Amino acid sequence: MHSDTVAGLVLVDLALVIFLGRMLAPLASRLGQPPVMAEIFVGIALGPSLFGALAPGAAATLFPPEATQMLAAIGSIGLVLFMFFVGLELDLGTTLREGRVVSFTAFGAIVVPAVCGAILGGALYASHSGALADPVSQAGFVLFICVAVSISAFPVLARILHEHGIASSRLGRTAMSTAAVNDLVGWLLLIVALAVATGGTPAIVLGQLAGVVGLVLLLVFVVQPLLRLGLEGGPPDPESHSRLAFVLAILAASAGFTQLIGLHAVIGAFLFGIAFPSDLRPRFRAFFRKFLLPMTMSLLLPIYFLGPGLNFDLGSLEPGGGVEIALIVAVAFGGKLLGTVAGARYAGMPFSESALLGVLLNTRGLMELVVLNIGFTEGILDKALYSEFLVMALLATLLTSPVLRAALRGGTVIKVDPTEKWSARRAG
Repeated sequence: MHSDTVAGLVLVDLALVIFLGRMLAPLASRLGQPPVMAEIFVGIALGPSLFGALAPGAAATLFPPEATQMLAAIGSIGLVLFMFFVGLELDLGTTLREGRVVSFTAFGAIVVPAVCGAILGGALYASHSGALADPVSQAGFVLFICVAVSISAFPVLARILHEHGIASSRLGRTAMSTAAVNDLVGWLLLIVALAVATGGTPAIVLGQLAGVVGLVLLLVFVVQPLLRLGLEGGPPDPESHSRLAFVLAILAASAGFTQLIGLHAVIGAFLFGIAFPSDLRPRFRAFFRKFLLPMTMSLLLPIYFLGPGLNFDLGSLEPGGGVEIALIVAVAFGGKLLGTVAGARYAGMPFSESALLGVLLNTRGLMELVVLNIGFTEGILDKALYSEFLVMALLATLLTSPVLRAALRGGTVIKVDPTEKWSARRAG
């Protein structure tokens, strides 16, 4: 296909994705869902399960391999920027000050789902590993499944809590702090899972992990001082792009490094966001939200959602696919709920709010989508298992807002005093 034709199709696809996402966003809002869910469903609707099934010729014309490869490259830039924002928003200092409740809740919300995921991964490996183009070790496959059922969606959860007016409540603070710890640990586990699944020999795996450690040390001891020196004097002037370019160059280098060592670009972007100097964050976070986030969320990230949507194919499911979906949903949702409730109750949280917290932490959203897409593109998940896990992610996220609304209407008391803390005594 001629390059001009490919470029034209990419621009048409860009317009289609953005237009449909904006059209569905008000509907998602009326249904109590964050706008990101509309964009995810646009990607799925344009994929083989709907548009591809109803009009296969038109789908093949609009989304030829050459165009989808270019769209994937554009979307990856949006994903790198978004993961930088996620790392930047994680305030580990505030999270650590939340203390006992967050510590025990996060422990339960990570460990119990991970254990359940290990059992699930062991059961799924035999039936799905044979469908992969390249063999994946059982250890790597199981570790990846542990991450897939343990991850939460800190950004989407924060938005849901703000929309319901409880972000500053003690439940809201606990949910966001626990999700922050959950995401941090989940991405660290993903590093190990990717290294084991795709690294091959133990020497290569250790080399990848050493590369990540080296990047962290470089970010902390070299990049942080350079940022303080280069960004001294406040946020960049919108008329002068030198400071913004300085940050973007480091972001691209960090993301590119982790991609080149065989992991994924989002790892480097996330680590750079976490390593961004804490004393510069209040000023530059506002600047990045104003000048980078709108384009990321309205243009680049919707293009990223198109890739997972095109990979989602219900037609790839085998006769036992429905049973596997039910099993995955039960393990992922049940493990997260059980672990969260156990940890929160041990720390002194009432049962009703512990259960509600378990539902909130089951918000999967974009983070789960990113993890699953990495697993698919890296050859860890076949198309059938990828589609099954994506159904789980959508169901868990769609459930969050309705359950929260029902709890608030049903009389669940949520303290809104931001200074109020949970009782330090152990429950029960």
